[in-house]
Amino acid sequence: MALVHLGHLELTAGNYKKAAEYLRRSHELRPDDAAGALDYARALEGNHDLIGARDVLQESLKTNPNQFAARLLLGQIYFRSGGADAALDQLEAAALLQPENLEAKTSIARVLISQKRFADAADLLEPEAQSSVQDADVFSLLAQAYTGVGRREDARRAESHAQALRKPKK
Repeated sequence: MALVHLGHLELTAGNYKKAAEYLRRSHELRPDDAAGALDYARALEGNHDLIGARDVLQESLKTNPNQFAARLLLGQIYFRSGGADAALDQLEAAALLQPENLEAKTSIARVLISQKRFADAADLLEPEAQSSVQDADVFSLLAQAYTGVGRREDARRAESHAQALRKPKK
């Protein structure tokens, strides 16, 4: 347990190399520890070892497929690695586990936009934009989706709203 604690402290401090060392050793001792595997994958990701992080998450999900954070991170890793279809599978599985999670929705929208599925991305994000959500990423992604479907005025308004949300409050 001390290895997990030390690894988590190093992870929180941003010392990914040291965190990965502690968490690797902990993972070897407790391979079925889902939280430890997630932290280990985050440390590997922080070290730019996306393949290692992917492998740890895939193995952890075999044991417990209902891990929202692991599915979300795995989807994001797949996307950054160029695997849009695999990313979408994982991100949609994560969204099924937590349907209201905004990070899952924006991650799915990024993949959809990369696949030029602009209308699908707009359909996903419009309810968020119409709610009380004040997230600049939602509006920025919505602007990209609107641009893709030729709704230039809507795209301009969404981007303007995103920029306003990014400005620091005085």
